[in-house]
Amino acid sequence: MQKQRINIIIFFTVCLLFSGCDQSRVSTNGEGKLVHKDVSDVPDREGWDAVIRISSEGRLKAVIEYGHMTYFDKNKINYFNQGVKVDMFDKHGKHTTKLTAEKGEYHELTQDIWAIGQVVVISDTGVILFTPIGRWDQHLEKIISDTSVMVTTIENDTIYGTAFQSDADLSHMIIENPRGTREEGVDFESWEREVAKPIPADSMEPL
Repeated sequence: MQKQRINIIIFFTVCLLFSGCDQSRVSTNGEGKLVHKDVSDVPDREGWDAVIRISSEGRLKAVIEYGHMTYFDKNKINYFNQGVKVDMFDKHGKHTTKLTAEKGEYHELTQDIWAIGQVVVISDTGVILFTPIGRWDQHLEKIISDTSVMVTTIENDTIYGTAFQSDADLSHMIIENPRGTREEGVDFESWEREVAKPIPADSMEPL
């Protein structure tokens, strides 16, 4: 019985080390590569249940709503680890898109926004994007995902791909290696199987 208990403890320890399921220390290095954050770092600022408004030349571009935020002066990055919502606006100030994710980041130096874990982007026109990780590239003014994606169109088509790029309102999309079905709507079993996969441990590098 004691030997069995030890084996169970070893099994779960190995799972935590290699499964990539623990995303509490997952971040990005600003170049699209996932990394492990140093959890010993003490944040310079923390916040709970608040918003960040991103503006440029007096124009509102995005509103980030978060559950919990930590901020570090050394890299000027806000980390969100208790859910994040982002509302995006076009150059006329009109709302275009809502994004939700389990975790996220806001890079103040570039104004890029990262979304990590069960990312869902819904345009006001009804187009929906699903992906494990994506970002808003401020310089390109594009929503980008370099991993598996699933898109449902306003015609109720479902399209899968291996990468994605679009403007903020999801009206002009580029999907790499597209495949899919017509007029079948969202197949959530396929979403779980094809898109919402855990981030593998070998895709991350230590800082």
